Amino acid sequence: MLDDDQRDEWARVASLHGVASSPPLLGEKLGVALNVRDGLWPVNGLRHPPAADTCGWYVWAGEELRADDDFFKPVHLEQVEEWCPAALAFLGMR
Repeated sequence: MLDDDQRDEWARVASLHGVASSPPLLGEKLGVALNVRDGLWPVNGLRHPPAADTCGWYVWAGEELRADDDFFKPVHLEQVEEWCPAALAFLGMR
């Protein structure tokens, strides 16, 4: 899914922050806020350590990251393009 340049960039950024490079894998899930379909900007991403079948990414749109229990919906990585094409680049999918 990642080309060589993207893999190198992932590794470079990860080493700056002292973490292992681990791009998301097909079949994993991420949290996507319903507001990404509203056309709000900016599109934001936050990553926690991967766990179980999740890649650790959370994606939302707009200025506010809400703490509501239902703010994020679990979405399979393969559905990200449908939900939020703008997130593909920082997930390493484009």
